[in-house]
This record gives sequence, C-alpha cells and structure tokens, in this order.
Amino acid sequence: MRLEAALSSTIYLISGALLYPVMLFLIAGFAAAVAASGAVLAEWLERSRRGRGDPGLGREAGTGPERAARLLAGAGLRRFRELEQALERPGCTRRAAEDLYLEIEQNLWRRLDYLQILVRVGPSLGLMGTLIPMGTGLAALGRGDLSRLSGDLVVAFTTTVVGLAAGILAFAWLTVRKRWVADDLRLIRTAAETLAAALPEEGDGR
Repeated sequence: MRLEAALSSTIYLISGALLYPVMLFLIAGFAAAVAASGAVLAEWLERSRRGRGDPGLGREAGTGPERAARLLAGAGLRRFRELEQALERPGCTRRAAEDLYLEIEQNLWRRLDYLQILVRVGPSLGLMGTLIPMGTGLAALGRGDLSRLSGDLVVAFTTTVVGLAAGILAFAWLTVRKRWVADDLRLIRTAAETLAAALPEEGDGR
C-alpha cells in the first residue's frame, strides 16, 4: 500500500507540474497558427497579383524559366532565383542542377513541418490541458470545494478549445500550402529542365 500511495503521489505531482508548460505550449501553438494565417493571406495576395488564379495565364506566360518567374511567389520564387543563379555559374553540370532541384524540393516541404506538428500536437495539448485540471477538480469536489472545481473546469474546457482551434487552423493552412508547394515544384522542375538542357553532363569535356 505504501508503494501504491508513493506511486500515485508521484504521478499526481508530475501531472500537476505539467499543467503550466502545457498551457504555455498551447498559447505558443495558437500564436503560431495565427501567424501562419497572416503568412498564408499575404502569400495568397501575392499569388493573386501574379495571376495564379487566371486559367489563361499559363499559356500567356511562356514556357520554362519565363513561366516560372511570372507565376511563382513567396519561397518558391526565392528558391527559383537561387537555382537560376547557381546554374549560371561556370562549371555547373546537369547532375549539379538535379541536386539543386532536390535540395529546393526538400527545403520547400520542410517549411511545412511546423504546421504538420501543430496539427497533431495542438489537440493533444488541449486534451492534456483538459485532463490535468479535471483530476484536481475531482479532488476538490471530494472536499466540497466547489469554487476550486469551477475554476478547474474553466481551465479544462478553455484549453480544449484553444488546442482544437490551433489544430484546425494548422490543418487548413497545411492543406493550402501543400497545394502551393506542389504547384511551385512543377513550375521549378520544368524551368530547371529547360535551363539544364544546355549544361554539360558531369565529366563532359565541354
């Protein structure tokens, strides 16, 4: 019985100590989701100005590098400019161009990692923020302390709402950005193939 009581007390202390870190992470996660909302809106406006929503623009913007430079926006445009500059350097080969494209692809997908993490972690933190104060609330109920129970229930339900809100926002923006990244990579790939066509193969004497 002593061992059981010691283990229960230890778990209770650990659980109680996690409440404030969970609340801090929830606030940080929700702030990140709101910041992502602003970033997505800004990029959407930039893409709209560049005419990405116009179905006929793809035919009017030329092909290869010209089309990519006309339609890309945000991080995709920056990475494409870096690719152009790298391919213009003396001694660049097709193999190097392929490696650069793969690096750009990895970089663009990696930018979505924090949203993928937030989609999973946000609701989980909300659940933790619900269960931890529920334990102390039930203990307060056993003592007849209804004011403490009321306060714990408020914390429990509000943390759930914040966690779900962060997860929903992150999922929405992750879905949008995945589509943008896929579209940008198709444009960059086509442009890279056009630019690399004039480059020598690795080991060529040209």
